[in-house]
Amino acid sequence: MAFQTEFLTALAGRLHTNGAATYRPAGGYVAGEVGLYFDQLATAPDRGIALSMYGVDDNTGTTDSTIGVQARIRGRRNNRADVKDIADALFEDLHDAVHYQLGGTPVVRSWQQSTTSLPPDGNNRQEATVNYYFQINRTSPHRRD
Repeated sequence: MAFQTEFLTALAGRLHTNGAATYRPAGGYVAGEVGLYFDQLATAPDRGIALSMYGVDDNTGTTDSTIGVQARIRGRRNNRADVKDIADALFEDLHDAVHYQLGGTPVVRSWQQSTTSLPPDGNNRQEATVNYYFQINRTSPHRRD
């Protein structure tokens, strides 16, 4: 499994294990669950999180990197509290967490970097984005400590 896929899969597993959301790689979410997806939200269930990874900083000459993960959050129709509750669950699990593993990647620290509210979608489901940074040790053929 490639780095990004492994990292996001491990992150989804952590969020599932710690109760922030439900992760089923094959889908099949039921109403009321907070489904976890990669890159794009599915149309159902109403409540969901789409995780997308982006680069922030790869230090030269070391294995130190910082990567970002944007969580696009969506709540139930006509319910503005859902997005806030889901964002709070992510915060409780990830903000200032230190010294843990996501897949084969050691995470030195993770933290919430930024948030923004989005307008409701066409079905009046509130949305927001939350960005987390992960300070990691990422090896590769040309990056070794």
